[in-house]
Amino acid sequence: MGSSLSQGEWLAIVIVCGLLYLVFDAARYFAQQVSQVTLRRWSADPQFERGSRWFVYDARNLQLMSGALLQVALVLAFASTVMLLSGRSLVWSAGTAALIWVVIVVVWKFILAMVPDDIGEMVLRHLIPFSHFFYYLFWPLLFPLRRIFERLDRQEQEEEPDSAQLSEEKVQAFIDVGEEEGILEGGEGKMIHSVVEFSDRMARELMTPRIDVLAFDARRPLSELARMFVESKYSRIPIFQESIDTITGIIHMKDVFEAVMKNDMDKPVSTLARPPYFVSETKKVSELLREFQSEHMQVAVVVDEFGGTAGIITIEDIIEEIVGEISDEHEEVEATVVDLGNGEFLVSGQLRVEALEELLETDFSGDDYETVAGLIFTTLGRVPKAGTIVSKNGYRFVVERADRRRIYRVRISRDPEWQQEQEEAQ
Repeated sequence: MGSSLSQGEWLAIVIVCGLLYLVFDAARYFAQQVSQVTLRRWSADPQFERGSRWFVYDARNLQLMSGALLQVALVLAFASTVMLLSGRSLVWSAGTAALIWVVIVVVWKFILAMVPDDIGEMVLRHLIPFSHFFYYLFWPLLFPLRRIFERLDRQEQEEEPDSAQLSEEKVQAFIDVGEEEGILEGGEGKMIHSVVEFSDRMARELMTPRIDVLAFDARRPLSELARMFVESKYSRIPIFQESIDTITGIIHMKDVFEAVMKNDMDKPVSTLARPPYFVSETKKVSELLREFQSEHMQVAVVVDEFGGTAGIITIEDIIEEIVGEISDEHEEVEATVVDLGNGEFLVSGQLRVEALEELLETDFSGDDYETVAGLIFTTLGRVPKAGTIVSKNGYRFVVERADRRRIYRVRISRDPEWQQEQEEAQ
């Protein structure tokens, strides 16, 4: 098999193509390992040329282009090796070249797998401009591939319109990476997660339940309503006729005290009320927030399927779902969770199950309850008295304070009987 190039020249070509293969394969491998958050941060770096940003804006771009380049380099390296070994038969030369490159590929992949993530990230950052240069060098071959990839992406987005919606797991993964890399600080990650969950929340999940709603009988005198405002420190109070199921309006504190200042105490309470805004229990809070903004409202009455009052939801309830608890200067701050030591806690009955799971690192999720009180109600099937004990998932719940309608405080500790059963089972 004749050739116009000398053995030394073929050897040089083999070495160059082989090195290019190793470089492009490293770029592809590290592109698979690096986080999308890091790539997006690089894409905004002014040090990258405009063309290089296309490489890092989406990990698939970098992986596909590096993969195409390494295949070109590998084919050229293999062909050059065959020509280098062309002193014997073509079958022998091709077989030997194939064996050599199979060994090189396997050993190289093993080496790449041993590289620490931080070093791999640093190497990748320096390899991107290098890959960009060779992308333009092989532009006639690779540009059509880029167009094909872009068309496939567009078709995928058209066929799967919901694909842009990230799952909760993916969002949490991005948040974890962002916190690890210092992009997110403090409670920013938790706030982002709250925003993602926000779109799925319903009014019944955030409302103040009926039994906790402070309302005023519209038939009573204005002086009593003024006293209720002073004692409760609320800025708005719903009024009702005969029962709380017939809420007829929402009264603002400033309207009441304006009447008091004018000594207009004989005015019927109903004349000061503003029309109530009713929403269903299944109303999405994201939609409700937009309605609050467009209608310039602060409060809505949540009604159940029978038209009765289920609770009250305010714009503050919705905002707190995103940014966390907001305490004003009038609120008495009561600890929701008190650590008593030795794995024992005193918690509010209104503590959400998600917070309880995070506190105890145990799954208590259920379809029929959202709070610790709901968990106890559902487990017992009745309203408990103070001192009632409930065992669930290896924990003992002791009702510390309750009345005929609700649970106020609960003591939680490990269930010794459950622990003993676990030890005996082992």
